[in-house]
Amino acid sequence: MRLEIQFVDYGKMELRPGRTEDCVKSITVGNELGNVGVVSPFVVPSDVPVRMADVREHRLLFTYSRKPFYAWIYSVESCKYILDMAKAVAGGEDELRRKKLVGYGAEPTSPLQLSRHAIEILMEMTEYGLSISASGSMSLLGGTAPVTIAGALSLHAAEVLAGIVLVNLINPDSPVGFSTSIHVLDQRTAICSFGAPENTLASLAGIQVARELGLSCFANVALTDSNTPDFQAGFEKAASSALVLAAGAEGIGQQGIVGADQGASLEQLVIDNEWFNYVNRILKVFEVNQETLALEVIKRIGVEAASLRSSIL
Repeated sequence: MRLEIQFVDYGKMELRPGRTEDCVKSITVGNELGNVGVVSPFVVPSDVPVRMADVREHRLLFTYSRKPFYAWIYSVESCKYILDMAKAVAGGEDELRRKKLVGYGAEPTSPLQLSRHAIEILMEMTEYGLSISASGSMSLLGGTAPVTIAGALSLHAAEVLAGIVLVNLINPDSPVGFSTSIHVLDQRTAICSFGAPENTLASLAGIQVARELGLSCFANVALTDSNTPDFQAGFEKAASSALVLAAGAEGIGQQGIVGADQGASLEQLVIDNEWFNYVNRILKVFEVNQETLALEVIKRIGVEAASLRSSIL
């Protein structure tokens, strides 16, 4: 689950700025959805000042979430408040280092930049050995990155690896991983495309890069350009998620998103949780042993069936 500015309510056919009540609802729903492993406030609450929105989001997560959670941190000032809350909830600095209740996505600004505030927040977080996602800038083919997949992936890999190196220089105990967050800039609308096949191709190649470097990999797929939960949404989500998970990705894109330019929808989140049951079943291994081969059952039932047919004839 990721943070969006707009909240989509299909019941009222309404698209509006997110509010605190939407954050509480999304955390509550996320707690109950079996295939949602990490919850978030889902939207940026517009009913509080922007400078304290991330503090409000984390307060709600600490209060209501029963699962691991994630939310963006927007400034080093709010980061300090959030860390104070995390230490209080964890039971002190040492427990926070052990439990790692919060993390940070240190996303570069493509091409080849890491903002001052991102570096400052990263340094605050790594002091406690907390998880850092050097996840890349969501580079856009034909926009902030070369129009070719190979060129965009080269740029993206350089940005991610720079973040990983920085984290390790500050605190080698802070966990980091690789991420593929490459998308396409629609040249006609100037909107990021979430459902383009190039997104999946870039993720498949990025997984290979991560494996070569011995890193875990998150792939920002299982998304769609559709603004409604229709066939297009189902196809784009299913095709991209099945391919990248089969290729070995440890995680996929945040669910509940309605189109790249729309917002977050609780209805879509529930649907996404449902279809992921199917994916999870495919990803489970099945055992091959004497019992599961069922040779004795086949032999016994096969012979009985043959005898029964003979007696009938």
